Amino acid sequence: MKRIKPDYYARTQWKRKMAVWMSTALLAASLTGFAGEAEAAQPHSSYWYPNTLLEWSPSTDKDARFNRGTVKLEDQRIQGSKVNGNARRK
Repeated sequence: MKRIKPDYYARTQWKRKMAVWMSTALLAASLTGFAGEAEAAQPHSSYWYPNTLLEWSPSTDKDARFNRGTVKLEDQRIQGSKVNGNARRK
């Protein structure tokens, strides 16, 4: 039977520890690196402000013709039982 050298176990344990440490460092770096990019693409505030909405008119909006629907709404588009018993009926 072949005898195993005593420093063989020390080397394998060191390799395992280094593999765990490197994978943990890689995971932490990737999570912190991508988090900043995703957050930077988010808007800080809405484009619409209350004053601009109050002053808006379809006659002055050059894109108003694109914002008109062509499909008629159905009268019974909401089906099922009424959740709020205090709500007004139309």
